[in-house]
Amino acid sequence: MSTIQILLSLATIVMSGVMSAIVTFRLNARRGEKEFRRQKLEQFYMAASGYCNRLGCNFFAYLPVMEQAITFNDALDIVNKAGKDEERRFEHANMLIAIYFPHFQAAFDEVLRCRDTLNGILGDFKRSYKNGNPDGSRWLRPYTEALASIDRLTEQLRKVVHEEARRLQ
Repeated sequence: MSTIQILLSLATIVMSGVMSAIVTFRLNARRGEKEFRRQKLEQFYMAASGYCNRLGCNFFAYLPVMEQAITFNDALDIVNKAGKDEERRFEHANMLIAIYFPHFQAAFDEVLRCRDTLNGILGDFKRSYKNGNPDGSRWLRPYTEALASIDRLTEQLRKVVHEEARRLQ
C-alpha cells in the first residue's frame, strides 16, 4: 500500500469521525433545546393557568354580593383567604411570553382585556354599593357574560399552549 493510500484512508477515518461528532453534537443540541423549551412551556402553562384560575375564582366571589347574599367585605375575605399562598404567576407568565413565547401574547392579552372588563363592571358596582345601593342586579348579566368569556379565553390560551407542546414533540 502506498503512502498516499494510507494517508487517504487515515483522512477518511478522521473526517468520518469528525462528521459523526458534528452530527451527534447537533442532534444533542437540538434535543437539549427542545427539552429546555418544553420545560419553559410547562412553566408558562402552570403560571398562566394558575393566574387565570385565580382570576376566575376572585371574580366569581363577587356574584353573591351582586345578588345581596353576602357583603362586599365577605367577598373580600374569601378572595384574600384564597390568595394567601399565591405566587407571582402573572409576572412569571408575562416574563415567559416576553422571552420565549411572544406568539402567546395575543391570546394572553385577550384574557387581560376581559379581566379589565370585569374590573370595570365590578368597580361600577362597588361605587353604587358604597353609595348605599347594594342591589347588583343591573350588573349581573354583563358580569356573568364576562365571567363566561374569561373561561372561554382561558381555554383558548390553553389550546395555544397545547399546540405548541405538540410541535415540540
